[in-house]
Amino acid sequence: MRNLFHESFETVTNGLPGGWYVENNSNLKAVPAIRKGDKCIELLSAGNKFLPVIPDVSDCTVKCVLSFDFSMTKNDFEGGFAYITSFRYDTITGRGQAVRMRRNQKNETVVYEYGTVRRNIFTMSTSQEFPVADAELDKPFEIQMTIRGTTLTVDSFGQSVSFEIVPGKGKVAIAREHFFDVLKILSFDIETDEELSAGKKAAFTIPLSEEPTYYPLFCDVELEDYGNCMEASLSLRGGVRETPIGEGTYHGRRMDLLTNPYLKVITPESCTKHIVYNDRIVMIPEGLSDEFFYKVLAKKVDWPFKRNVRFLKPAGAFDLAFGFDSFVQVQNRDFAETPSETVFDLNGNVLYSGLGISEKNKMELLSRSDKEMLKRLPESDPRYDKAVQFVKDNHFFFENEAPEFKVRLTGKNLPESFRMVLQDAFLSPVRELKYTMERTTVKYGVSEYSQYILTVEDLSGLACGVWHIQFDSTDSSVEEMSKLWAFEVMSREEGALPPPLISGIPYLYDSRTETRGLITDAFDPWKGKSANAPHYISCANFLPPAAKKYQVFSTVKAYGRENFLWLEPRCTDTHKIEDNLDSIAQTDYVNIAEEIVQKPLTWRYSYRGFVLKTLIEFVKMKKDPNFPLEEMEKWLAEDVKSQLDEKTMIYLVDTYWEEWLDFANKACHENKKSILEELRKTNPKLKFSQYGPGNIYAANFKGPEFARYIQNENATNDVNGFWQFEDYPFACRYDLSSGSYYLTSCLLQFPGGRFYPEIYVDGGVAGCPDGAVYYAHPPFGQRPVSYPQRMTKNVYEFCYGSAHYADDGFHYWENCGFQACRFFLKWYETLLRSWRVVKDNRPVKPVCKMAFVSSKASLRAARETQFHINYPMYRIVDVRNTASEDVPYIAKSCRMQGLSAGFQIFEENVQKLTSDDVSVVVLPPLKGMAEATLKHLRKLHAEGVSLIGCEDVTGMEDIFGVKDSGCRKNVTWIYGTENFMAGQKEFCDDERCTGRWAADGAEVLLSAEIPVLTIKRNGAASAVFFNVPPHLVKEDQLHDRYASSKDSISDFMQKSVAEVLAMVSNPLVRIHGDGRILANYTENGDIIMPVYNPSDKNVLTAVIEIDKSLCDGKRVTSDVPVTCLEEGKYRLRLEPDASAYLIIS
Repeated sequence: MRNLFHESFETVTNGLPGGWYVENNSNLKAVPAIRKGDKCIELLSAGNKFLPVIPDVSDCTVKCVLSFDFSMTKNDFEGGFAYITSFRYDTITGRGQAVRMRRNQKNETVVYEYGTVRRNIFTMSTSQEFPVADAELDKPFEIQMTIRGTTLTVDSFGQSVSFEIVPGKGKVAIAREHFFDVLKILSFDIETDEELSAGKKAAFTIPLSEEPTYYPLFCDVELEDYGNCMEASLSLRGGVRETPIGEGTYHGRRMDLLTNPYLKVITPESCTKHIVYNDRIVMIPEGLSDEFFYKVLAKKVDWPFKRNVRFLKPAGAFDLAFGFDSFVQVQNRDFAETPSETVFDLNGNVLYSGLGISEKNKMELLSRSDKEMLKRLPESDPRYDKAVQFVKDNHFFFENEAPEFKVRLTGKNLPESFRMVLQDAFLSPVRELKYTMERTTVKYGVSEYSQYILTVEDLSGLACGVWHIQFDSTDSSVEEMSKLWAFEVMSREEGALPPPLISGIPYLYDSRTETRGLITDAFDPWKGKSANAPHYISCANFLPPAAKKYQVFSTVKAYGRENFLWLEPRCTDTHKIEDNLDSIAQTDYVNIAEEIVQKPLTWRYSYRGFVLKTLIEFVKMKKDPNFPLEEMEKWLAEDVKSQLDEKTMIYLVDTYWEEWLDFANKACHENKKSILEELRKTNPKLKFSQYGPGNIYAANFKGPEFARYIQNENATNDVNGFWQFEDYPFACRYDLSSGSYYLTSCLLQFPGGRFYPEIYVDGGVAGCPDGAVYYAHPPFGQRPVSYPQRMTKNVYEFCYGSAHYADDGFHYWENCGFQACRFFLKWYETLLRSWRVVKDNRPVKPVCKMAFVSSKASLRAARETQFHINYPMYRIVDVRNTASEDVPYIAKSCRMQGLSAGFQIFEENVQKLTSDDVSVVVLPPLKGMAEATLKHLRKLHAEGVSLIGCEDVTGMEDIFGVKDSGCRKNVTWIYGTENFMAGQKEFCDDERCTGRWAADGAEVLLSAEIPVLTIKRNGAASAVFFNVPPHLVKEDQLHDRYASSKDSISDFMQKSVAEVLAMVSNPLVRIHGDGRILANYTENGDIIMPVYNPSDKNVLTAVIEIDKSLCDGKRVTSDVPVTCLEEGKYRLRLEPDASAYLIIS
């Protein structure tokens, strides 16, 4: 027997269970009374018949499993459950034969009645019954009906009944009668021996839409005509799943997301949609599917993906379409189609492919095809034809070249009126655009669509840079249409900046070095139509195999963009310099991982190759017999890929750490210079680019000294073009201020350097296996995507939280850019709008006059506060010195408690500060600092500047009112005092949390075995002293693999820090309610105060206090509604992740 119908519970047709149709026998047409349940079909009420889509059949076997709550029915209509199966049913006349099953509750029997149906009326001819206990009906039960010639046999509950029936041919239909509860069909199959095909068969392959992906998908189609219905056998294949995994070693996966694949039956008047898999198909290269991937992160479907769809043939001509409610390739999100479909006729001829215009109107921006850019393309490009097509389909122009834009709209119900606005690079309106409109129609197969062509006014003469056209419909009688298109005008000057930089957009590039086998980039001049992203990108970063295979460099440069080549095992199997000389000769920046090893020197497995060679040179210089020199030389000669042994590592750390860092950093820089000098013989403008200067995402409380850990201290801007700044606050769940503080430290350490924070838009389906990115692991890695509004928080933090005092005064993050990883349009738009705020309100000086001092001399003198933590499992020895951690901790605590960011400064420049520049100076331990510095601090203090000291105040004991007791003591219970943190306490179990100073004229604010926090008021200024490292009081115990210090999780100490600083600084601006605020004076004389909600879950109602001296007689405005509660006090409400700003002008 062949299976005529099998219910898989997977197909959905126009919202109803697929493969069925409804015969309406009631006035409830809008309530079909059938729905798709969880692995079942649910019949909700009497009134209608439900027919599986099958051809007419005489003999067949119908098998089904039914379920309902019998306890609800047995007191209703004498146990009123009843279920009717019609067979040999004529859908035109509504006549047929049927068997009804019902419950006789009085006799506790099941009754089977044979008779006829007239639409919804059953007339019994004969019946049979047998006893069935209630319990049997209160669980799923199976019914099998066998229809053969003139005999009907029904088997159920282990018993069988037979009826004599009338010959005939027709459909099978089911119906329920009135009773309480839903009737669930848990399985339904029809089998037959009859040959039913009318003999009309067709088989062909349909290529699906190419726009969303680099990896084409195909649907193999077999059509079989049964007369009044057809069956389509569909087999989906191709795509990323069938591609090689690609070169490299890393975890990133190319991924297709196919949501709700469907088959449509399209007539001139209507469209029936059969969803064949009501879920999302997640596809990755087969070789990259880790054991857990399809267990935890996604469902795995068989591939090729096969489904059958049975549908009633329309009365007239019709076409078919296969597609998806959404077709996304994660690496090309802007090319996604929602929906995406390919329309074809019954012979397999493709009629249309692209955005599903059968249910959504389509908008296209067209421009002249004979662009000047065509003359600039190198004909040696192996994909020259694609490059030419990209120029024609996209909008790159040169000065004084007329764009000749047209907007083409296609759809069933197009609006009749529109508005187009020319916008600048930052989406500010320039002027409304005029247009003329031509109406026409276009036909794809049996379907006719309206098509409007809008010719835009002449835009010749625009200045070089990035521009936008914002298109919106203004006809509210139909669905709204809205689209933003970017275009650019390039300079003709040799060596000119690319348009995004001319416009002032930050330097953007997309470095997806973790995605194996990737052949595309955010700047990909071979792929896409009216693509916006390339207009914002200044540098292309193709993976080396793709860059070499497709020879991308010259075509990228034709657009005025730069190239970045990343040579590392994670992205290519041949990552050595000698294997990539041809590519290196053409790129602008290169990251070299084999010959230049710059992993943290706290990792034992970093000590091989050049680093081990350098250590051997250091050991020979020190002539210290405690090092196993012979063994080390043997390791080097044999290129042992293990690690420095634990004993040697710890001895190095405890005995020579700072000296070793000096030696290693100098050697690394000289090595890089030597390699670069050789490479510049064929590429004179080449520079390096790399991660760094330190990986703050895997660290806490770091300042300028952290660059030494990765051998970057001696880096110079002529060697290092730009730094890829690893800052992942959302994945790692730390405060945004940590990243901006460390970026500011880097600006202080490397004046004029280019630091580009990495911004990842989400963790992806697979999360991230990086050991330090703990919250990107499953299940945390399955968190909701990062929403674009987070970009605004990043912009505000880096731009307004980066104040630092250099040799010539205050500076901020000036050479701005981002590693815009996997950005899609909404992220770019958010960045541009946020940058408009910065462009119009450039900071010049922080309102918060709090200086955070870094001192190399202090760090080198603080030998007794250096310690290490050994992590044998991870082969890491974390080397820490609280002398460099105190100040960053205090800065972070202030920010998290609502104070605005101050500024960072090196000890060497403290002497340039005046009391007009600063009101509070936060200091590292004073031991080792220059006498001239201490003298100037005394001068500032006498002029009313408060001082915050940490751990050691040698040379200024009188100012702080403490004296050296001569011995260190550990603290345990820390208590507040009557006038400070009264009634609060914290327990400290860290034996390293010690201090040695006693109060000598200072007031104790926090007390333990020794004073923990003191204050001495000296006239108009105060001197505050932290006797112990405040961040050691209570440390995070989760992140063993951070290995670059641990976060502090003591709310008590954090609040103590912020309150004592607020006490002595009288903050001019503060936000209450767990918000963040940044306040700066601007170039135009105003004060801008960005605020944001750090939570991605909770709404923030925040109160902002502004000192009267800032706003007296001035106007306070905001980009969001704000309520003035009283003079100098304002309240606003921010949704999760939302930002706003206030301006005092």
